Amino acid sequence: IIDTLPPGPLRPLMPITVTRVESLRPSIVHAGDGWHAHQWIEHIDTAIIPDLYTNDGIGILWRHDRCRYLSACIDPDQLRRIMAQAAKDAGLTTVDLHPDLRIRRHGDMVFAFNYGPSAHPLPDQLAGDAVIGNRIVPPAGVAVLRQAAAF
Repeated sequence: IIDTLPPGPLRPLMPITVTRVESLRPSIVHAGDGWHAHQWIEHIDTAIIPDLYTNDGIGILWRHDRCRYLSACIDPDQLRRIMAQAAKDAGLTTVDLHPDLRIRRHGDMVFAFNYGPSAHPLPDQLAGDAVIGNRIVPPAGVAVLRQAAAF
């Protein structure tokens, strides 16, 4: 057993202590105030009041300064909302992509890669002139756009 409970050396950034981790059976879901925890949930000791998703004294999202700590396994839609808000708070712009698409920016060029078996259109947010391919990226294909402004 380690001398300090999690988050251990990250405690100066996030002043919490994980006092207990509870694994949940597949049929058990902790729910309340718009959240659903499944698989596992942590019990936290801290003076910080959870920002979001609390029920019966169990906090899910803890925020201190610019740091966040998620103390449960939550569904992908909830996680997407939390990450979108964290990116917005950090001044980052996000692009909602199909799960098979990946993008990479280099200078004024945006490279889009399709790792899936079906063609997928690029989101309208990725404006620009096609240099290679077009706005519909074929299966296992690539498209390259030249953009005038960062997305």
